Amino acid sequence: MSKQYNVNREVNDAFYRYKMPGIVAKVEGQGNGIKTVIVNMVDIARALNREAVYPTKYFGIELGAQTQIDKKNERFIVNGSHDSEKLQDILDGYIKKFVLCQQCENPETKLQVSKEDIFQTCMACGNKGKLRNMGHGLANFIVKQHKNTKIDNKRRKNKGEEENGAKPSTTTKDIYKGERAEAHTKSNGTHKDEWDGDEWNDSDSEDETSNQMAELSLREMKPSSMTPEQKWMAFEEYMAELIENDQLAGMMRAKEKIMQIILKADYYGVKQKAPFVLFEKLLTSENFAPVLKKYRGVFLYINRNTDDTPDLKAMKYMIHAFEIYIEKYPNLMDKCGVFLKFLYDTDVLDEEVIIEWGESKASKKYVPKELSGAIKEKCRKLVEWLKVAETESEDESSDDEGALEFAQGQVGLVEVKDANTPVVEEVVAVTVDGEDIEIEDI
Repeated sequence: MSKQYNVNREVNDAFYRYKMPGIVAKVEGQGNGIKTVIVNMVDIARALNREAVYPTKYFGIELGAQTQIDKKNERFIVNGSHDSEKLQDILDGYIKKFVLCQQCENPETKLQVSKEDIFQTCMACGNKGKLRNMGHGLANFIVKQHKNTKIDNKRRKNKGEEENGAKPSTTTKDIYKGERAEAHTKSNGTHKDEWDGDEWNDSDSEDETSNQMAELSLREMKPSSMTPEQKWMAFEEYMAELIENDQLAGMMRAKEKIMQIILKADYYGVKQKAPFVLFEKLLTSENFAPVLKKYRGVFLYINRNTDDTPDLKAMKYMIHAFEIYIEKYPNLMDKCGVFLKFLYDTDVLDEEVIIEWGESKASKKYVPKELSGAIKEKCRKLVEWLKVAETESEDESSDDEGALEFAQGQVGLVEVKDANTPVVEEVVAVTVDGEDIEIEDI
C-alpha cells in the first residue's frame, strides 16, 4: 500500500481530512522505448475528484514528454524514466493550479467551461472565479477536450438532423470514412457545463470520454495492424499533442524538425491527406494568414515529395481542405479568392493545381455541390489571372526572371527564403475578358 499524503502537502496537520495515495511509478522498457507507468493514477485522481487523464497530461506537459493514456485498461504512461518523488512534486503543481480553491485552498472544487475560459467554483467557501492558469497547456487541453466531447454528443443526439439552421460541417474523420458529418449545433456562448472532475453533466459524456481516451493508445500500435481509419486517427492525435504541448511552433525553426511531422504522416500512410488535419487543428475563422505564416513550413513540405518536387495529389487534397474550411466558416466566403491566392503566394499551392480545380465541375464529395460551385465562382478571377500568368510566362525571356508581364500591369514573384520569412506581394492589375482585375481585391 502506498504512503498517504495530504492533498495540499503544504498543510502539515495530521488530521487534515483530504488525503491521497502517494504516486507509485514503474519504469518499463529501455533505450528509446523507456516509459514510466503510473500504477495508481486512477486512485490518485479519484482522491482529487478529477479524471486521471488530466494529471497525466499535466505530467507530460511539465516534463516535455509524450503521454499514452488507455483509460479502458487503466494504463497511464509518461514517456521517459521518472521516479515517484519527482512525479509527486509535479503533481503538487497540478493540485495547486487546477484543484485547490483560489480563495481558501480547499480541494472541494468544480470546474466549468464557457467559451475559451475555465471557471472554478469552491463547494466549501462558495468562491467563484476564472481559473488563473489559463495560459497553461493543460487549460487549453481541457477546453479543447470539452468542445470535442460536446460536438460529438450533439452529433450523436441529432444524427440526420439540422438544428437551428446550422449547416453540417465535414471533419477529418468524415474524410477518411467518405461520408458527410452530421449537423453541428452552434453554441450561443451563454451556457456553462459543470465539471465535477471530468464528469460533465451530460448523460452520455462519460461513455464518450472513455471512447476518446481509448483512442489515445493508438500510437502504441504498429501501422501494419491498424485499419486505415485508425492510422488517420493516430496521426490526428499526434498533431493534437504537438499543438497542445506548444511544441509545433518550435519545430518550424528547422527543416529537419518539420520533416519529422512529414515522416510521421508518411509512417501512418496519410501524408497526402494530412492537409485535412492541418486545416482542422490549426485554422479558425480569424487566423488564416497568421497561422499560414507561422506554420508555413509544415503546410509547404506536406505538399512536397521526398525529392522536393511538388506532390500534386496532396495539393488537391489541400484545396478540398480549404473548401471544408469555408464550409465551416461561411462568413469567410467573400475572402475565398484572397485566401487561395495567399496559399499560392506562399508556394503552398501551385498554379496548375488551382487552375485545374477552378475549371473542374462542382463536386459534392467534400462539401455540398452548391457550395463547391459558389467557392469556385468566388475564386474565378484568381483562376483566370493564373491562366493569363501561366500563358504569358511561357513567352517571356529568361532575362525577365522574377517578373511576369501582362496586358496591363506587372506582378513580382513572391520570394520565400525559409519557413519564417514574411510574405511580400505586389499589387497586380490585369485585364481578363475586358475587365480590369485588382488581384489584391480578389
